[in-house]
Amino acid sequence: MRQPLRHTLALLAAWAVAAPAAAGSYVAVSVGESTAKDWSADVLDDGSTISNATAEDTDRALRLAIGFAASESLTFEVGYVDLGETTAAGDSDGTGVYWTPGPVERTAAVDGYDFGFVGRIPTSETFAVLARVGVFMWDLKSRLNDGGGSFPGTVSGDDPFFGVGAELNVSESVAFRGEFVRYTVDDRDLDALSLSAILRFED
Repeated sequence: MRQPLRHTLALLAAWAVAAPAAAGSYVAVSVGESTAKDWSADVLDDGSTISNATAEDTDRALRLAIGFAASESLTFEVGYVDLGETTAAGDSDGTGVYWTPGPVERTAAVDGYDFGFVGRIPTSETFAVLARVGVFMWDLKSRLNDGGGSFPGTVSGDDPFFGVGAELNVSESVAFRGEFVRYTVDDRDLDALSLSAILRFED
């Protein structure tokens, strides 16, 4: 992990622990759909000619998060995120760096941890719009399949993310959130559209 990021996360964790207990904390479970934006052409391109290319750029998205509220309008969140898998396939002429001639396929699965802040602007007693920004610490697990065999690989990194959404409070302890989040992974974008159920714990 980069040293500046390590220090930033340590400060955020310390801030969360020190947040006023009266403001409450919560857990959130999110389900939705992720889209690997413009990945299909990139993951197959190694300088060869690919024909009959197909791609599955959309998969399910899951997230489990814990929130620590400093106030009604500002919260620190940490979550585990699984953004699913994308698959690209085609036929290579064998002139590139990686692929042997014939059918080829590359899969890429992304998961990791996000650390960030949620800012809320209430528009009524039960409804609020929100924005979420922070750092996504990701793992990208890929596999190359062609006539020469199957070759796995893993790359890790950290990049910023941002999201916007809305939250509906149905009671003092239960809320629902709809959200769009854009994650950056290895200089590519992954978009997640999700619905969250939130359970608050009040002192």
